[in-house]
Amino acid sequence: MATIYSSIEDGRLGSGNASTWAGARDIATATSFSSGDGQASSPVGTSFSSGRSGNNFSISRAFFLFDTSGISGSVTDASFQIYGYLLDDASMIAVKSTAFGGDGSSSLATSEIDSISGFSSGSSLDGSATVYSSNDFSENTFNENAYNDFGGSSSLRADMQNNDVVIICVMDKTHDYLNVAPTSTSDDGFTGLTFANYSGTDRDPKIVYTEASGYTHSISAVSAENIGKVNDLVTASIGKVNTVD
Repeated sequence: MATIYSSIEDGRLGSGNASTWAGARDIATATSFSSGDGQASSPVGTSFSSGRSGNNFSISRAFFLFDTSGISGSVTDASFQIYGYLLDDASMIAVKSTAFGGDGSSSLATSEIDSISGFSSGSSLDGSATVYSSNDFSENTFNENAYNDFGGSSSLRADMQNNDVVIICVMDKTHDYLNVAPTSTSDDGFTGLTFANYSGTDRDPKIVYTEASGYTHSISAVSAENIGKVNDLVTASIGKVNTVD
């Protein structure tokens, strides 16, 4: 098994307080931004409060960038893992993101708070997002003092072996992902996470994966290590060429 760690560019984007759920959840530009945290107590989740001046809502999402350019074989197993910190009050799901310029070419920006594949203002992401986790977390199940395993969907494995970068957004599932407004202070909450800027790598966000060696023969005198694809198929997915092993 091999491990890749999140870039130190990882971070969190938040809406700040808004008077409506849509104003928080569908905000186009984050008002709260942090990249470079070692640990943060509220990078993922939602909040609700009500008073004389009316209601207040907020959301926060975390974004992670992984360099997968060194993967040449077929990814047969993947496990996206994050180390907890302090709070565990939000449910969570990991989905594909187009932040960091979509290809890792730029730093996380406030304009990318909605940079989630399939995101549409006013709509649930259920059925439209590309889900990377195979193990989502309900409220109060995230371990605050250990790694938590989101697993890895077939979409995550495919993007790891086919793309040079994988970009992940971790967001609240119960409210943010499904676009269901929290209605009370007992119906919201945040979960704390450890980011790549934490000292060393023993708590960094990571993907642990298994890579198959794949196709190993030469074609037309070109050795296998210099062949990336045959007829647009990655070599790791090829067992035979013209029925020859």
